[in-house]
Amino acid sequence: MWKFSYIKILHSSTLKRIFIIIAVAIIVFLAIIASVFIFNAFHSKTCNIAKQDSSVILKTNIQQLREADINYGDEVEITFSTGYKAVHVPIYTDDFGIGGDHVIYAKTDNEDLHFCFSHEDGVWEKAGLIDSDTATIQRAIPQKFSSALSGFQKGYSQVPEFIIGNKFFRGINNKSDYTIDLDHDIQADGIDALNLQVVDIKKKDCNDRIVSALLKMPDHGNINVCTEAPTYYFITLLKSLAGSNYEELANDYMSSYHGLTDDEYNSVKENTIDKFLHKLTRTDPNYDMNKCDMNYCAIRYLRSCGVSTDDIELILKKLV
Repeated sequence: MWKFSYIKILHSSTLKRIFIIIAVAIIVFLAIIASVFIFNAFHSKTCNIAKQDSSVILKTNIQQLREADINYGDEVEITFSTGYKAVHVPIYTDDFGIGGDHVIYAKTDNEDLHFCFSHEDGVWEKAGLIDSDTATIQRAIPQKFSSALSGFQKGYSQVPEFIIGNKFFRGINNKSDYTIDLDHDIQADGIDALNLQVVDIKKKDCNDRIVSALLKMPDHGNINVCTEAPTYYFITLLKSLAGSNYEELANDYMSSYHGLTDDEYNSVKENTIDKFLHKLTRTDPNYDMNKCDMNYCAIRYLRSCGVSTDDIELILKKLV
């Protein structure tokens, strides 16, 4: 009898402990759900959208996003009512992203935000959007891109210039200084020009422009490289074909920036030239590109564009 009572009391005490543990677990779980809900409610913004070309205008601005504690330099996620979702998206004051990456930007606090693939068309079609759809911007990591943004805002301190073989190349980012005809080579200040609408190894109709420009490149002389996108991405392709290694390519690109802090330097490098070269080499972001043969990767890129072996040999001869 005593033994039975002891076991009964023991079991009763154990059950109480189990119930308490379960109750605490449920309370913690509900608290986590509530905190996530509260965080999302206070750090997100839903807005209407509109189409501009094939990119998306988000009918909200930075001032309204600040009310949700979202600001320039943040990493956000954006989800459309169609279900299309983009992650790791920076908010910049201009289209500073690398080609093919999602980016949100606005040049002033009061203008509607632009959401697009940087230097690439097609996000409206890819997301399957119509005018009645909406977008929700959700803050992910505050100020993840702040160092990159401050570095970008300082801009280039010099016009990129370089020599390959017997040719002198001068990059022109601001095409408004010249009369540009995207379909034909022109004379700009008496200097031959290679004209590209964009420089982006992921853009469909850009491949033909790049290859065409390379094939029409004169055998010698001074050449202006005119692009709408940052000229250095095309210059990097040229230098890769001419035999530069990763360290030379990265250092050459970053030499166009002056006055950056260490954090700005590393962040700009990570979000520009390194991203471009990872795409060119088809490597993941953690791969050591010092191990890559950049010349081989650049030639492989040309082959992926449908360039024949004979034309590749002709391009390489022009870079000697």
